[in-house]
Amino acid sequence: MSEVKKRKIYSSSSVNVDYGLIEQLNQIISLFVPKGENTTTANDNINPLLISFIESRNLPKILSIWSYYSSTNDFHNLIDISIKLSKITFQIDQIKSYLSIPIKQLINEFYKQTLNNSQYMKIIYRALNNMKPSITIANIRILINMIKFDPLIIGQEFLNGFDLTLNVLPKLLIPKKYELETEANSLSANESFQSSTIRSNFIRFWFELCSNVSFIHRQDLLLNHRKILNNIWKYLSIDSIELIEFIIDFIDLKIFQELNFKRSIKCKILNENFIYKISILFTKFSNSTNTSKSKFITFIDKLAIDSKYGLSFPNDKLWEKDSNIGVIIEINNKQFKIANKLLYTLVTSLKPNESNDQLQYIIRVLTHNQELIAPYMNWIVQHGGGYHDPSLTSWWITYTLLYSQILQIPPSTGNNSNTTKFDSKLISENIILAPLGKTVLINGLTIIKKPLIIQLTFQLILYILKKLESFLKIVNVKQDLIDLVFTQLPDLNSIIQVINSPTLSGQQSQQHKIIKLTALTIIEKYESLLPSVETTTTTTSNNNMVQKLVSMGISTFTENVDNNLTNYDLILFDLYMKINNNIDSGQDFKWWNKLTNNSNSFFPC
Repeated sequence: MSEVKKRKIYSSSSVNVDYGLIEQLNQIISLFVPKGENTTTANDNINPLLISFIESRNLPKILSIWSYYSSTNDFHNLIDISIKLSKITFQIDQIKSYLSIPIKQLINEFYKQTLNNSQYMKIIYRALNNMKPSITIANIRILINMIKFDPLIIGQEFLNGFDLTLNVLPKLLIPKKYELETEANSLSANESFQSSTIRSNFIRFWFELCSNVSFIHRQDLLLNHRKILNNIWKYLSIDSIELIEFIIDFIDLKIFQELNFKRSIKCKILNENFIYKISILFTKFSNSTNTSKSKFITFIDKLAIDSKYGLSFPNDKLWEKDSNIGVIIEINNKQFKIANKLLYTLVTSLKPNESNDQLQYIIRVLTHNQELIAPYMNWIVQHGGGYHDPSLTSWWITYTLLYSQILQIPPSTGNNSNTTKFDSKLISENIILAPLGKTVLINGLTIIKKPLIIQLTFQLILYILKKLESFLKIVNVKQDLIDLVFTQLPDLNSIIQVINSPTLSGQQSQQHKIIKLTALTIIEKYESLLPSVETTTTTTSNNNMVQKLVSMGISTFTENVDNNLTNYDLILFDLYMKINNNIDSGQDFKWWNKLTNNSNSFFPC
C-alpha cells in the first residue's frame, strides 16, 4: 500500500530517476523552519542530514534528475525538483558560516558544474523564457542562492557562464496584467503577493549579483544593460515597500558609498527614468510606517543634497557672470547655466501641491543647490501653473507657501571676493521669483479684497525685500540689483492705498492689524533702500504720500497717548518714527530745523 502511495507522487517511474534520493531531499527540506521562526532546534536536525547529503556527493545527482525531467518535458516534476533545489540552496547559504572548508569546496564544485554545463544552463534559460511564476521564480532563486554563497568564486563563474544578453531578461521585469490590477486596487501591495512575483524575484537577483561582484563589473552590469535597469525604474510604483527598501539599500551601499564611482557615473545609473519615480514614491511611502518613511526621506536627501555621496555637483561660481560651470538650459525664453541638470529634472517632477513632504523636500534641494531656483521658477511659469495670480484656492495657498519658503533661503556666498563679477540679472531672478512680479503683486493687493490674500501678498513682498537685503551684504552690484528688484515691486502708492482703505482705517480686527503692521514694515524697508535710487518726480511724490501717512499715524498716537496703549500701538509708533527718519525731506516731529547753510538750529523758526 505504501509503494502505491509513493508512486502517486510522481507522474511516472523511470530508471533515470533516483526516487530514494528525492525522498532524502524531502526529509531534509521537511525540517526547514519557516523564515522568522526560531531555528535553534531545527539546525541541530538539519545540519547533520544536510552535511551528510553533501558529503555523499548527492548534490550533482539532483542535477541529473533535473535534466531528465527537462528533456522529457515532464513540467510538473521539473517544477517540483526546481523548487526543491531552490530550498536546499537557500538553506546552504543560511548555514555557510558553520560549514567546513571541504564541504564548502564540494558546494562550490556543484555550483560550478551547474554554471559551466551548457545542458544545465539551457534548463535555466528555458525556465526564464517560460515566464510562468512556478518554474521561473524557483530558478531565479537558485541563481540568487548560488551567487550569495561565494560571491568571489561563484560570482565570477556566473559572469563567465551566464548569457546576460538574453532577450527575456528585461521582460522578466514587466509586471503581468493581474499584478497591475492588484496594485490599482490597493494602495499598498500585499508583501507576500509581491514576493511571489517574477519581477520582485528578478530585481533581488539582479541587485544581489551587482552587490556581490567587483565595482568594475557592477558598473558594467548597471550601465551596459540599460533595458534591465530602465524596466526596474519604470514599474517601481507597483513594488512593495519592502522591495523598494531593498532597492534603496542597494543604491545607498553599492552606488552612493562606492568610492570608485564618480558623480557622473552615479547620474548615469540613477537617470531620469529613476528620478521621475520619486514623486510617486512620496505617495507610496506616505501610507507606510514612520520607520519606512524616515528611511526614504534620508535616502532622497542623500541623493540630492549630499555632494560627497549623492548626485549634487557643487557650484562655487553661483552668482558670477560668464561662469564656466554647468550646461545651458532654456526655459521661459531665458537661458540658465546649471551644474545639476538631473536635480533640475527632480524638482520639476515633484508636486508640492500634493503633499507637504514634497514641498519641504523641494525647499531642501533648492537650499543646497541654489542655482536651480531661477530655472525652476521659470519652469513653473511655462509648465507648472503660470504666474501667481491671486485666488483663494488650495493651489494658490500651497504655492504661496512654496515661494515664501524659497525667498527665506539664505543666499549662498560661494567663493566670492571683492573682485568677483556678479550677475545682477541672475541674482534678481532669485529675489523677484518669475511667477511673481509687479502685476501679480499689485493684483494680490487690489483685485480680490480678501484679507488673507492681501496679507499673504504683503508677506511675499516683505520676504523679497529681506532677500534683497541679504544679497546686498555679499555682492558688489548693489545699485544695479536694487534697480532691477524695485522695477518689479508695487509702487508705494499701491501699498499706502491698502493702508488707507476703509477696512484698515476704521475699527480694526486682529487680521487687519497684522496687515497694517506688515504694510508699514514694507514701507520702512522701501524707504531705507530707495534713497539709493536716483531721485525723480515719482520718488518725490511717494515721499510726500509717505510723509502724510506718517503724520496722520503719529497724530493719532499722540491724541490717544492718555489712554492705555497696547504693544501694538507702540510697535506702530516705532514703525512710523523709523519711516519718518528715512525720508530726507521729512521735518515733522524733529526737534530742530534744518537751515540753508546745512547747520541745525535748536529753535524752531
